[in-house]
Amino acid sequence: MVDEVALPAYERPPVVEVALAIEFDQAIGFRALDLGNLAAAWADSLPVADERPPLPRMEWLDDDLVDDLLDALFDDEERVAPPRLWLQSSAGDQVVQIQRDRIVVNWRKEGSGDYPRYEIVRDRLQDAWRRLIQVCDDLNQDAPEPNLCEIQYINNIGIDEGWKSPQDTEKLITSWQGVDDNSYIPSKHLCQFSLHCHFPDDREGWLNIDGWTTSAPTDDDADAMRMVLNLTSRGHALSNDLDSALDFFDMAHVWIIRGFTAITSPEAHDTWGRIQ
Repeated sequence: MVDEVALPAYERPPVVEVALAIEFDQAIGFRALDLGNLAAAWADSLPVADERPPLPRMEWLDDDLVDDLLDALFDDEERVAPPRLWLQSSAGDQVVQIQRDRIVVNWRKEGSGDYPRYEIVRDRLQDAWRRLIQVCDDLNQDAPEPNLCEIQYINNIGIDEGWKSPQDTEKLITSWQGVDDNSYIPSKHLCQFSLHCHFPDDREGWLNIDGWTTSAPTDDDADAMRMVLNLTSRGHALSNDLDSALDFFDMAHVWIIRGFTAITSPEAHDTWGRIQ
């Protein structure tokens, strides 16, 4: 694993969800009746099983025409594909999602639960991959091989995290200069920003940082708002094995943590209890 000793760390990070996703090089030939085998493989840790529509393919190519052609080719297959299996812990904070072309491991903040840190989510991905390989073997299916990898951090920033209205964005986000309009623009206006950067040439992939304001009514304030800060990194595994996917996640995680720290202010870091 990448040495993360020097990475910034926070006692109270505003993160509410983390997801590690691997899209397979070739889809697994699961049938709808195979979902029971998959659910049974996680029954000891994720007993709550549900079915949801499959996620769309991860976008990668910039050529819209090529994407349109591929979409046309895969439309019929997606219409008859079995649903995505959603496996959840009793507390709702741990999720594994499985469909023919993908596995996703999520941590989601529930109640006062603390973020368990990247290493724990990474370990859960390794465990989920092991279970998936075993199910594929039991069903006489070829083992999946990683292709595209994605890591996502979602942060909700509200009053407890130092943000009350869009006017507070410039105090928390270093690149946001705010609105100077002699108070003509209402304080409850919606706003958004986006940053996109590519990784160095020796590693194909990119990082997106997107922020936006959204309504978040509470019992005390029907007009309450919050800011969402979404950091997503996507790239190819350099070889068709789990170690290569984990190597990408380790590298992308460093970019996400350093990117998050770079675009947020010292005032925000104090609020979130920066300890490193």
